[in-house]
Amino acid sequence: MKGANCMKRSLSLNGLGLKCLGWVFTFCAVGGLLIPDSAAGGVLAYLGYISLPVFAFLLVEGFQNTENYNRYVLTLLIAAVVTEPFYDYACNGVWLELAGANGQNILFALALGLVQLHFLQAMGTGNVGRILASGLMVLCSALWCFLLNIPGGALVEVSVGLLYLLEDHPRAKYGSVGALGLLFGVTPVLALPLVACYNGQRGNYCKYIFYAAYPALWALVAIVKLLAA
Repeated sequence: MKGANCMKRSLSLNGLGLKCLGWVFTFCAVGGLLIPDSAAGGVLAYLGYISLPVFAFLLVEGFQNTENYNRYVLTLLIAAVVTEPFYDYACNGVWLELAGANGQNILFALALGLVQLHFLQAMGTGNVGRILASGLMVLCSALWCFLLNIPGGALVEVSVGLLYLLEDHPRAKYGSVGALGLLFGVTPVLALPLVACYNGQRGNYCKYIFYAAYPALWALVAIVKLLAA
């Protein structure tokens, strides 16, 4: 699946470029956590939400191009589990807090998004019944994110569903994801010009670097918080 054509635009982004931009906004979210009681911290945290539709888009791309779905899910789950203690300490000051205000890290939502995509692919959209079942699957995935207390998880799940189900209708796809972003705040909408400039190319990089980088980032934040305590 390719993004909308970037005609009359000089910007063309491959998968690596989108990942790097997603990480820029991830750093914004982490920066907001480190300075929570300030205006700058609030702005950074708000900008961090731009990363979620970007990673939702990349998840759909990855699902459609992966050679091993089971390994893809397992790798995300391992990264999520390894990240969680550091995430909990950085957010809540304890090494394991399932019911904290900041919930679970976003990698759990991405793993759930892959499960959702697997079922959406199996159900198809050949008739009204299948379309309704697919919509119900998307809503159930979002509900699970609420139950698991994953901040931004519902936005990821519904974005993943819309991006996949409306793959052949770019205007409806980006329009619906944009409207969804407005429900969660203005900043997710700002991701749409980025994903619309995707050129369909993966880029040359080792994908496992990013899986390792996320827990490493939260480990660093946890160490900073621990030393500052």
